[in-house]
Amino acid sequence: FQLMPRQSFDTGVGILRFDRVVGHKIGDGRVARALAIPLKLYQLWRRSRASDSEVRVERLTCAGSDFDRLWEETKGVYEHTNVRSAAAINWLCFTSTSPEKILLAGYKADRLCGYVICSQRPYGTLSMLECLDLWINPRDSGLVKILAEAALDHGQKMGCDFVAFPYFNRSLQEDLSDLGLFQWKSELRRDFIKVNPEVGNSVKERSA
Repeated sequence: FQLMPRQSFDTGVGILRFDRVVGHKIGDGRVARALAIPLKLYQLWRRSRASDSEVRVERLTCAGSDFDRLWEETKGVYEHTNVRSAAAINWLCFTSTSPEKILLAGYKADRLCGYVICSQRPYGTLSMLECLDLWINPRDSGLVKILAEAALDHGQKMGCDFVAFPYFNRSLQEDLSDLGLFQWKSELRRDFIKVNPEVGNSVKERSA
């Protein structure tokens, strides 16, 4: 195993409970309440509801063979990425219930075309629904926003204060730009990889 360089991601944040989130950020209840209304209106103005009658989003309790098909179709999109086979998704989402993982899958005519994985966790005194992974077939344009909307709706039902979408790459940031998300800097994180040492050194240099 080799450690990757520490890095932080710009994060898109969809606020669900504005008074609590703004109050957490600025620490003044009266000012937070005064700012919450215009900020909420701004996000509603910026946020364009994604609508595609051909796409349905379902919460799953198991990743089936269609996840293997999607992985085979998309594993060459990025030069270096995690394995996303059905076995890998099931291991990530369902081998442990703490914290609970939420798997939302998008289908077109019964064909899996993408999914988002989220997990609820504390953020100081707030409750955050965090996007852990969002994966689509690039040919299905607009799906990123539909999955993000589904995550926002799910966070609302769970009583979360906000939903966080780390921008793992530039294309994801561009796809989510129409949702009116606020921009935060995520915490520094360090990942690790298990590869041949020579390959690992090359990846580390290119990731720095």
